[in-house]
Amino acid sequence: MLRLILMRHAKSTWDDPHCSDFSRGLNERGRTAAPLMAQHMVEELGVEPDRVLCSTARRTRETLAACLPFWSKEQSLRMLDDIYHSSEMNYIDLIRSHGGGVPTLMVLGHNPAIQITALKLIEQGSSTMIRAIETKYPTAAVTVLEFREDAWQNVHPAKGYLSSFTRPRDLGSPEHERLLALA
Repeated sequence: MLRLILMRHAKSTWDDPHCSDFSRGLNERGRTAAPLMAQHMVEELGVEPDRVLCSTARRTRETLAACLPFWSKEQSLRMLDDIYHSSEMNYIDLIRSHGGGVPTLMVLGHNPAIQITALKLIEQGSSTMIRAIETKYPTAAVTVLEFREDAWQNVHPAKGYLSSFTRPRDLGSPEHERLLALA
């Protein structure tokens, strides 16, 4: 079984109008949300990546740096320009070509590609969570998908089981706990 974690970068700053999109860092809300989501992945979902495919944009690198202290095992990190430049498409080809032989892969990227990728890969799962992904994929949100395939190159659209979708605002809410119990 393969497990895919899709995470959108945490909330970025727009304070400097002269700063390029690529160079925008995290704002205070993002610096708070990223470690909370990493802690949630480990403590509540029981998942942490073996390999991380991360966009080279500053806000994704800062999100990754905030998550790393919460993961107990060593990850293989791949910084990929293609994740930033593919933000209008989906990441399925990148997952197939860079997933390697790891059981748990994480893509840390941008919208709309993270949202599109999640929706394209889902075959089954909670209709409430699917609707939430369709409605909005906010910053720092995390989707966890499971696949029966044994290699990332064999992962295809509409073959994943949606086991979790978590937004930072969901943490600790009774509705989120109920959805996790149903997944």
